[in-house]
Order: sequence, then C-alpha cells, then structure tokens
Amino acid sequence: MAIPHVIEAGFQSLPSAWTEREELRSKGQFWTPPWLARIMTSWVTEKQPDTLFDPAVGPGTFFAAAREVGYTGHFDGFELHEAAFLDGTRLGLTRDNFSRIEIGDFISSRLTHTFPAIISNPPYIRHHRLSE
Repeated sequence: MAIPHVIEAGFQSLPSAWTEREELRSKGQFWTPPWLARIMTSWVTEKQPDTLFDPAVGPGTFFAAAREVGYTGHFDGFELHEAAFLDGTRLGLTRDNFSRIEIGDFISSRLTHTFPAIISNPPYIRHHRLSE
C-alpha cells in the first residue's frame, strides 16, 4: 500500500492530492507554521495587551506561540470548526484557552467592540465562494 505524499507545515500535513487539498481550501484550513507564528506573536504581544484576537483560530497555533513567547493575557476569536481545537492539545493548549472562542464565521459576524491586538492568517476562500 502506497503512502500518500504530504508536505509538513508545523504539525499540519498538507496532502499533495488535488481533491484532498481542495477540501482543505474549501474550509480555509491552511495553518501558519509554528516558527512563523512565534515571530508574529512576539511582535504583536510585545506590550502585553489584555486580549489577543484571532478571527480564524484553527488549532490555536497563534495562541500556543503567544504562550511560548510569554504572553499571559486572554484569547478571543472565531472558528468555524470546533473540531480544530482537538489539534490544539498537540500544541500544549487546554480547553480554557478556547473558552472565549466563538464558533462561527467571523466574516459574517458583527463585532460590538475592538481588540487591543489582532493576529491572523486570514482564511482565504476564493472570492467566488463567498456569499454576498
């Protein structure tokens, strides 16, 4: 039995097969590698904001990186697929780290307040897949 070829991106294995990659694309589930997340979070949390907001949390790569660089504040954000949090445990995150994450679509949500720090790997779904 042949093992499918994958490309490693942190702990996410990216399938090389078109249909499998297209499934990830339709969900917008391409995650930032941990090494890059650490660089990004070092910069955005340098002044220790109370809250770090991510509009597309995924497994919490940015949150785990923020903890690694010494951030002690709260995490807020959105995620379409709560199952993605299961992968967050492999990053050292706990259920509490996801307690303020709203399960839903950031793009169609109305926020009622601002955040002192925002970090994101924008969930890009091709423009023709977005509803008006």
